[in-house]
Amino acid sequence: MTKITRVGATATVQVASTTALSVGQFVIIAGANQPEYNGEFQILTIPNGTTFTIAVVGTPVSPATGTITYAVSTAYCRGGTTTAAC
Repeated sequence: MTKITRVGATATVQVASTTALSVGQFVIIAGANQPEYNGEFQILTIPNGTTFTIAVVGTPVSPATGTITYAVSTAYCRGGTTTAAC
């Protein structure tokens, strides 16, 4: 289960663990009822072991609703500095 909350243009995504994620990496988020939360996003920060932040356009409701999932995007392989997550 993934939870998304937003303050301004920054959304915080809560997941089970951020151990395999890195700042600058891209993730794909799907299943939110608010379309602004769905899509491919670059990780801005990883504040702790269970959350990361992304930039969101617009003012979608917070918290996001729906059955939200995320996956590591292959965009990290194209533009990142490591292929560990690819």
